[in-house]
Amino acid sequence: MPLFDECLVHIGMPKAGSTSIQHTLTANQANLESRGVLYYLSAPERMNNHQLLLSHFDVAPEARTGPRRLGVEGPVNRAMCRAASQAEIEGLYEKAREGRCDRVVFSSESLTNALVTGENFYDLDALKAFFDGLARKTRLVCYVRDPRGWAASGYQEVTKRGVRVGKETALAEAARGMRKALEPYRRLFGSDAMVVRRFDPDALVHGDVVADFFQAIGFPLAGDSDIRVVHRNYALSAEGNRIGEALYERLGAKRQDRGAMWPARLAQALGSIRGARSGLTTPDLDAVYEAARDDMTWLAETFGIDFRADPHPPPCEAPAWTWTTAGDIGTALYKMAVAADQAESGARHHHEREAHLKGVLGDMVRRLVADGRVAPASLLMPRDGDQPPDPDVLDTLVDGLLETGHEETAEAVMDRAREALGEDPRVLKSLARMRSRQGRIDESVALNRRALDRTDP
Repeated sequence: MPLFDECLVHIGMPKAGSTSIQHTLTANQANLESRGVLYYLSAPERMNNHQLLLSHFDVAPEARTGPRRLGVEGPVNRAMCRAASQAEIEGLYEKAREGRCDRVVFSSESLTNALVTGENFYDLDALKAFFDGLARKTRLVCYVRDPRGWAASGYQEVTKRGVRVGKETALAEAARGMRKALEPYRRLFGSDAMVVRRFDPDALVHGDVVADFFQAIGFPLAGDSDIRVVHRNYALSAEGNRIGEALYERLGAKRQDRGAMWPARLAQALGSIRGARSGLTTPDLDAVYEAARDDMTWLAETFGIDFRADPHPPPCEAPAWTWTTAGDIGTALYKMAVAADQAESGARHHHEREAHLKGVLGDMVRRLVADGRVAPASLLMPRDGDQPPDPDVLDTLVDGLLETGHEETAEAVMDRAREALGEDPRVLKSLARMRSRQGRIDESVALNRRALDRTDP
């Protein structure tokens, strides 16, 4: 039986406000849930969209899922990705069974990016079956942008991120990406299930893509709305863009070999430099328009959105290198220097505290292990087991033991806790967190399942 009345899936497209929509949804999770809309993320501090959950339907998730998204260090493999995405889905089901929400929202521009780039790594039939099983009705929400604006923004994005795909590739994806991305969903879900909106201030509610999306999901952002809107994108000036390109020419090739991108602080610094308007040249805009004619015709005939009569976006201007630009460059360098000094000072302080903590914990552990393997557990609870352990204390001690290299003693602590309390969900969850820290993701997922099965409804 479906868990929701309606499932709303925001599928992108590229360069059409997805980041701002996702940050706003994440910042308002509790607010939305109180009104019957679930935007579920197990770890919003490290992800604001559903790429991890949706990677369950990726034919090779390890190729696109980094360690940070899994909350681990080091390389990831397919089994780890599958276990993590399965845990994310089970967490969604657990939340849904609380019965507080009648609608669920998902967002990930990777759903269209995969088709734009030609990788097509999702099993779309399995994905549709998942959505259909969740809710009585599924709607796909998508924003489309004039291919010329998309191309200009997309080419600028690779400068901000420090990743070069080649100008021709960036322009070609924008020129021929709309039909490639949308037609498979139209065939699978049907046109009536798709809400396709024009990404244009003149067409959007209040001229803003976040306000437009929230109205689409039933939350109009009036002046008294308590939804906190978060805009997280910025454009580069011609000067900022030129500096990024020059920096890539100097350092980028070496970084690209390691698959790296510019640090976020550098991208923000480039975005803070004011100057002349960035964009594409008139010949480039002409070329994108000609290449996109078939796509624009298809979009107009299929969804009634017609970019063909729209004028070109303003072409790029030559960098002016004004006094304002020079001041912004100096300010950016100053802020980055201050941040580096603070980071260095903070690192010293952290290492000092870490050394002190390890010393204290090491002394404690040495005293404990002198009495035998189960001695640490005697600090957590009496031998008769009448006093249950505090889960916070259990987690803290086990974390401390692992941090100081006493894994065998940490296992003894958990053994003692399970001796006293058996399959108590709190103990199982602590053990699951411990297995996760050890990189044993499959065991962690299994333990979390057992804890959920033993939790009183």
